Amino acid sequence: MLEKNTTTIEVKNAIKSSKNGTAPGIDGISYKFFKFWLKKYEEYKDKENDSTVKKVKDITEILVRVYNEIENEELYNDNFVLGTMNLLYKKKNKQRIKNYRPITLTNTDYKIYMKMIAEKLGKIAHKIIHPNQAGFIPGRNIHDHTRLTRSMIHYCETHQKNGYVLSLDQEKAYDKIVHDYLWKSLEKYGFPQKFIQKIQKLYKKAKTIVSINKTLLQAIKIDRGVRQDCPMSCLLYDIAIEPLAETIQKTNLREFRIQGIEERILVLMFADDTMIYMNENDNTKPLEDSIKRFCEVSTAKFNEEKSEILPMGTKKYRDDVVKTRVTNQANGRLIDPKIKIVGDRESM
Repeated sequence: MLEKNTTTIEVKNAIKSSKNGTAPGIDGISYKFFKFWLKKYEEYKDKENDSTVKKVKDITEILVRVYNEIENEELYNDNFVLGTMNLLYKKKNKQRIKNYRPITLTNTDYKIYMKMIAEKLGKIAHKIIHPNQAGFIPGRNIHDHTRLTRSMIHYCETHQKNGYVLSLDQEKAYDKIVHDYLWKSLEKYGFPQKFIQKIQKLYKKAKTIVSINKTLLQAIKIDRGVRQDCPMSCLLYDIAIEPLAETIQKTNLREFRIQGIEERILVLMFADDTMIYMNENDNTKPLEDSIKRFCEVSTAKFNEEKSEILPMGTKKYRDDVVKTRVTNQANGRLIDPKIKIVGDRESM
């Protein structure tokens, strides 16, 4: 499925399922343009005697020809993968670049193509990516993770099992994953070489123009990260971070085992947002080593200022963690001062 060339049915479905109102790329052509001509063709295609028919071309056939020629390396234009990066202010100090979210706007014909690839990836993602990852996987939902966390808090308090939830946040997660690591991840999960090369070609030629105060600067080559406006980025990122989840699962952390549930409850993810369920007697070094190794090979970076700890269990344990900033009383190791400890009746 991943090796086959693009078909007109795939293009038609991608156009019809696209949402209007999304910002176009540098060429200014929106989804409405493609939807308009697709509708026009479908209206006139059965009217053989209508002179207008000859003037209305099948937009899907035109796109299929372009996409197939790109896939067969007979046609390539750098403008196809050109994007414009805009910085959106999030919160806090406006003078700090980390408080802005970069969004790369790509052309709509490129997004239609990537949407089709994402549809194919979505059909097999659940076979590769563990159920503990709920981010953008068809059939999975963040509400399942939320409900599980609520249940765990209740379970630990009721059964007096002490521990905590460690919430980790990656700094500019989608922008930091180096491409060589991404290709290696796709190889390790058994993706066909033809498919990997197709993605490599799109990313290796990708250039971005940064828009500052509505002024477009010179295009720059992008060597790492996945584009936040690209329909396929979320699934690619899930594949890139999956090795971290696997590594954490293989550590000797004590986790929580609950009667009637086969798998241990240790790590949950929604894309880059990571929640780890720790026992009060856990040594955090195996976890720290796993995260450090992942960051070294992928060039990712965790943001300690946005990381949080939520104590679970008895009232005494929860209060002690907040007061002493120690989760494991046996080793007495202090929690990093940058990490927020969430007390009772506080939001996480």
